[in-house]
Amino acid sequence: MAIALFEEGEPYGNLTCCLDDAPGRNCAYIDVNNMGVDIVDVLEKEGFGKRTGKSISPAMWCIRNFHLRRKC
Repeated sequence: MAIALFEEGEPYGNLTCCLDDAPGRNCAYIDVNNMGVDIVDVLEKEGFGKRTGKSISPAMWCIRNFHLRRKC
């Protein structure tokens, strides 16, 4: 699952990232390195989904697994 962010038709960031590990049904890895760790709080607060508690921390960045709601 890929989620790209746009403003006025122009892309400005990718919320998710692709890894070899499958995150699970309706789940995605949130790129907190590029979007900041607060993005996960915002997604939960706005009702887009919830944390799974799983994270991956390769060398210089951290990725959080997030379960997305099917309908927002």
